[in-house]
Amino acid sequence: MTSYFHQLDLFRAFRRFPVSSVMAIIMTVLAIRIISTDGDVGTDMAPVVSMMIVGYFLFLGGIIARLIRESLSNMKTELVVLGVFVALAVVLFLLLPTDYDVLNTKLFRFPFYFFGIAAILHLVIAYVPFISRGSDGDFWEYNRKVFIRIVESGFFSGVLFLAALLAIVALDKLFGIEFEGLIYGYVAASIFGIFNSIYFLSKFPALDYDDHVERPLSAFLVFTQFLLIPITVIYLLILYAYGVKIILDGELPKGWIGHLSLWFSVIGVFSYLLNYLNPRFSNRAFLAQFIRYFFLVLIGPSVLLMISLYRRISDYGVTEERYALAMIASWLVLVILLYGILRWRSLKWLPISLSVVIAFGLFSGPMSIFGATLSSQEDRLYNMLTTAGLLGDIEPDIGSTRDEILDQLRFMDDRSDLSFINDWIASPIFFRDESVRGDTSNYQLATIHFNLDKKHPHVKKVKLFSFEARNGFVGTVEQYKSIYSFELSTNGGQWSGEGTTTLSDGKLSVTLNNSTYKIDLIDSVSQWSNNYPHNGNLYRLSVPLESRVGDLYFSLLKGRQLENDSIRVDYARGFLLIE
Repeated sequence: MTSYFHQLDLFRAFRRFPVSSVMAIIMTVLAIRIISTDGDVGTDMAPVVSMMIVGYFLFLGGIIARLIRESLSNMKTELVVLGVFVALAVVLFLLLPTDYDVLNTKLFRFPFYFFGIAAILHLVIAYVPFISRGSDGDFWEYNRKVFIRIVESGFFSGVLFLAALLAIVALDKLFGIEFEGLIYGYVAASIFGIFNSIYFLSKFPALDYDDHVERPLSAFLVFTQFLLIPITVIYLLILYAYGVKIILDGELPKGWIGHLSLWFSVIGVFSYLLNYLNPRFSNRAFLAQFIRYFFLVLIGPSVLLMISLYRRISDYGVTEERYALAMIASWLVLVILLYGILRWRSLKWLPISLSVVIAFGLFSGPMSIFGATLSSQEDRLYNMLTTAGLLGDIEPDIGSTRDEILDQLRFMDDRSDLSFINDWIASPIFFRDESVRGDTSNYQLATIHFNLDKKHPHVKKVKLFSFEARNGFVGTVEQYKSIYSFELSTNGGQWSGEGTTTLSDGKLSVTLNNSTYKIDLIDSVSQWSNNYPHNGNLYRLSVPLESRVGDLYFSLLKGRQLENDSIRVDYARGFLLIE
């Protein structure tokens, strides 16, 4: 351990990766700037966030440029690559959103672009030194060391962060030195932003092309063989057992099985890569069998994934999530063909092919994740509107599909300007230019045009009411000979004293001593609703009984008034007084 730290040279990061090291410091400063605002809504942090995003891509770009120079031994190539990354960074900064408030800005495409580009750049770091040279052994040894350095730097940063937290707490408790709560954010940003990045870059493995593979540490062998492989096998057994179940039941797989299949594939490919050359250092029989047959057993989960996707897409069309799963499923089919059936042994084509698939999904225009989603969901919206009679010459019949159409319009409004609807109607009313449209959004224009802003005529409108006597029972009881309290609801009720009651459609019937008293609440509730439109507490709620034989006092009355003015009482509590 002493010799290890003696060899620690953090300045090696600045000598080998100067651009990435500087970007790490700049991003940390920007992160501290964001933390210092402490959620102040009056501070515009959008430019700072955009600079952090650009800085992150330049951080990865600096690593890629250096690796290209070392693999080609050409400084001019490194400068060209850096120049391209800087130019792209400037363009990216100009295209980034000006507001990151998800309530005010349409950011649906941004996460896909961010994580997609980040994934591509990480994959490029994995294979760019070996595009034109190096063996599988060199490729595996390099990426194994990169993985170990990531874990190592994360572990040391975590320990350092915990030590800093304990120091802050000790200073506070022992010496009474008070710190603002933001100090923890500053410490976390500094350690994980600067120390973690610089430490990782200083330990970044050198490029060797001698086909020499060092014996991994025992901890690495234990992790890959006795942790990753068992997890992969457990997932595999679950998926194949479910496959047998759906065959026996004759049912298509449920939607969530696609996610389980995807995670199995990710963990499985990761296990395959880390264990690929472990058989050189381990005589475990299961290890060699895992490497030999992994891509063949991957066929089952891939089939489940594709069937699950087919079911969801055929029912609800293409969405960004389903498109991404479909692209991964296509990539799995490709690697099964190459590595499972044709027995390819070139590892570098795994990350290369995956990066190409991700790039195709992001930047293939009409066939991209966004173009395919819009095209599919436009067709789905058109079919909905046509079926409901909102397009064409048939009589409109919205019925229960109104909410579904509104949900589809909201879905499309989040991803487009809805101007494509102009092609379906006689007179264009939807605009691409917000200055022309004004304050009325295209979504609002669509609901008005298709008469979706109001309930369809045959759909009942319901108005809830709830009245409560503010002072309970008010009045004298001398003129009454009997007083009965009651509590009734649509699910049953109870009556104090002899007698029976029924409560239905706004009408209350009370039978006492072989006499039946009927009270129609419709007129009373309508009158109360007009006088007290906001419901609430009233001074007194009384209804005269038929033939003036008494009064009915309510302490609480709840229910609903339908469009045809009929009344449904859900709950009633009060007193019946007989003269």
